[in-house]
Amino acid sequence: KDEATTHSNAPSEPTSASSTKGNSSPTTNPQISSKKSKLRKNFASGSCGAKILAHNAEAQNVPSILSSSPDEYMLNPCIAKIWFVIELCESIRILNIEIANFELFSSVPKTFRVSSSDRYPTKDWHRHHLGTFNASFNRTIQSFQTMESTTYVKYVKFELLDFHGHEHYCPLSVVRIHGSNVEEEIMTMEENTNLIDSKSLSDIHDDN
Repeated sequence: KDEATTHSNAPSEPTSASSTKGNSSPTTNPQISSKKSKLRKNFASGSCGAKILAHNAEAQNVPSILSSSPDEYMLNPCIAKIWFVIELCESIRILNIEIANFELFSSVPKTFRVSSSDRYPTKDWHRHHLGTFNASFNRTIQSFQTMESTTYVKYVKFELLDFHGHEHYCPLSVVRIHGSNVEEEIMTMEENTNLIDSKSLSDIHDDN
């Protein structure tokens, strides 16, 4: 059976991988720079209540990807079919995803697929496909803009499909998910309305 329950016991680190602190600055993505105000909160953080609901049986220390510690990581042999499901701390419209593997002497994610759902469990992940992404061969946090969606979701499934390198282990250090919830979008709409009203009043005064 592929699915396994989560556990908090960290595995002993393999001799072929040593912990190293990676660069915590996200790579620049001009496509999402205009949305920075909506990307401040990480809705996949354990500190806000996000959880790992399921994962492949071979995976160890999976909750570590929701942690801010650069010295912890999810560990898998690269031959495994690697996947996991995250319950976000709030229902959001997902705009951006970040991942990283900081570990030396290990393979790095190359291609991964992300799907989402507003309910769990579900067999309809394909209905809310957020994208299939290609990551670079580096050990810094990499940022990816998702496909536009009007759906608010709370459950996100990751499938790691391919890796850079040919090492035995394929760790993952961190996953971050950014977006906007209903309250934030209502506030943005109200702010935009106020700006339009202010401009209209200013134009009227100028005409007079």
